[in-house]
Amino acid sequence: MLAAAIPHRQTLERTVEHIRRAAKSVRVRTNRAQRRQLATTIPRRPELAHLIDEQTGYAKLPFGTIKEVAPAIELAQRLMHDRRAMKKTEDEDLVLLSQPECYEEAPIFFELALSNDVLQIATDYLGEVPIMMRIKLWWTPINSNLKGSQLYHRDGQNWLKRQAKFLFVMNDVDETCGPFTFMPADVSLRVATALGSVHDQERVTDESMFQYANPADAISLVGPPGTGAVVDSSRCFHFGARARGGERLMLLFNFMGSIDAPQRMGGMLRSEGFRQRFGNDPVRELVMPRTSKR
Repeated sequence: MLAAAIPHRQTLERTVEHIRRAAKSVRVRTNRAQRRQLATTIPRRPELAHLIDEQTGYAKLPFGTIKEVAPAIELAQRLMHDRRAMKKTEDEDLVLLSQPECYEEAPIFFELALSNDVLQIATDYLGEVPIMMRIKLWWTPINSNLKGSQLYHRDGQNWLKRQAKFLFVMNDVDETCGPFTFMPADVSLRVATALGSVHDQERVTDESMFQYANPADAISLVGPPGTGAVVDSSRCFHFGARARGGERLMLLFNFMGSIDAPQRMGGMLRSEGFRQRFGNDPVRELVMPRTSKR
């Protein structure tokens, strides 16, 4: 009886999501049309065209793919060095080293996140000039925890939501360092469909995951500093921070389209420093739409 109810619940959840998205698409129609038109003006590199695979929901970004990554490594490592000198809580699994809200707070990180290459990749996948939600630099010390984001999950309890999350390791990361690990979108959909209601999928144990997926399907972001990937973390089950033998330093930032972005935007502000750097750039003004915290 329970198994028979799962497809019905999923159909109902998807129907509700379709209705909500249709209603929001009407509200943002003009803005979305502008975003689609301006997307065509972003300078493009042919080798980066439609880089994210539609079926699997990710693309790898080896060091050198985006030149602005190199300066970000130096800044990230300096911030970790400064934080290491401070007393920390024992057995932490995630330490937030930086979460800049505006350009002045971390120009090097914003130069990467707002680069033409990054915006091309995100725009191709999301179909419009997207909205940047946040930038975060995470340090994962060695720990023995297994909780929260260290378990498989997807970002947002939705079936239809999309986002482009860019992740770059800022130090040497191997399998012992708690790398960001994810299942491709097609595998994740198979698992999600088998598990049932999306609201029951907030955290998924390895045991439950591997009832429906092969461990060999999992992809880990490992490699030297600057190794990266862009992943739809709303479609792909993922976890991280299981650092048992080494540390991880990781920079991430993510984008959403106008339909999926929350009405109250994140903390990203179009500040005076932004205006001095980018002027009245209409593309980047849409990427950073907020001019105050209100």
